[in-house]
Amino acid sequence: MSEEQIPRDNFEIFRISFIHITILSFCYVLLMFLSQFTIATVALQNRIPENIVDMSDEEKTEVQVKTVKEFEVLLKNNPEKINEEYIEAVTKTTPSLLFLQNILWFICFVVPTYFIFTKLIHAKINDLSDELGLNQISRGIIAGIIIFLLMLAVSMIFSLFNYKPKINEFQTKLFTNLKGNYYLLAWSVYTIGLITGILEEVLFRGFLLTHFVNRGFEKEGLMITSVIFGMMHFSFDASPVVPVLLTIVGILFGSLYLQSRNIWISVGAHATYNSLGLITAYFLGDKLL
Repeated sequence: MSEEQIPRDNFEIFRISFIHITILSFCYVLLMFLSQFTIATVALQNRIPENIVDMSDEEKTEVQVKTVKEFEVLLKNNPEKINEEYIEAVTKTTPSLLFLQNILWFICFVVPTYFIFTKLIHAKINDLSDELGLNQISRGIIAGIIIFLLMLAVSMIFSLFNYKPKINEFQTKLFTNLKGNYYLLAWSVYTIGLITGILEEVLFRGFLLTHFVNRGFEKEGLMITSVIFGMMHFSFDASPVVPVLLTIVGILFGSLYLQSRNIWISVGAHATYNSLGLITAYFLGDKLL
């Protein structure tokens, strides 16, 4: 019996949801572990003097030992400062680190989820073989512009009530440093705009939503995966309104995918939506906050 012929079993919704949440929880823990290691490595590397290559071997050893000891003390007593330094590096001095974050996300989320779906639970997923051409790209871009304008309208409504949802520290620094910074904008659009758009659509729509659809739970899957999408953007230093708004955005991306049955259209919409936010920050900077 094919998956399309499997009778609806409402308990299956909870089973699939449990599988998704368990997988993503594991992926999230893995990401946190690798991210902390990356943050510490970058922060430590930035403390090494640039002229160390000109030092003698004895001087190099002395500087390295001293730097590591001081870093260990700081890491123990003030880990928040290490995180702040990393964010400053990513959003100001070394924006190429944004690509490293994409790599970590790919390794921690896309790869494990793909392996579990295809090798362990044998669930059908989108294999990215959907048609990709000018028509799909243009449809995605237009949809992304419309979704961005809709969320901009929501933001304007909030402004009428003198309310603006607080975003997390990373986004705050990024938007502030983006103003007039073409180099940072280029890296941001490439990584946060394009690559993040691809990775998140492959995971949330190509893997998770497709799993629900193939089991006969299209509408339920749209809502559940959209809520998960929103909650994945939750941050303790940001307003709880943010994941709610992004749940709505997830519903729009998911609806676009279900209507078109083409992952590249939702990818185009997601990449366009992200990029427009970055481009807006390029012109407005902290006025966007």
